Amino acid sequence: MLGRSDFTLDTCQVPWVVLPHGGPHACGLDIFEINTALLLASGVAVCIPNYRGTIGRGRAYNEVLLGNAGVMDVADVAALTR
Repeated sequence: MLGRSDFTLDTCQVPWVVLPHGGPHACGLDIFEINTALLLASGVAVCIPNYRGTIGRGRAYNEVLLGNAGVMDVADVAALTR
């Protein structure tokens, strides 16, 4: 989760968006993205999740999504909004 320096989970009073990566077998990267920078500069917190099936965490983690695309990945992202 990226956000302003005064952002805490206890006092979350800022708007925020979830930006899931494409895929299903891809990953959110820790790199500069102009769209993310513009959101943050506008006071919007940004969540870039790497849900189950995301590449980069080993074969077993990646293959768990096979046959479950649109179920497990969506459930993981939805859980972030609760």
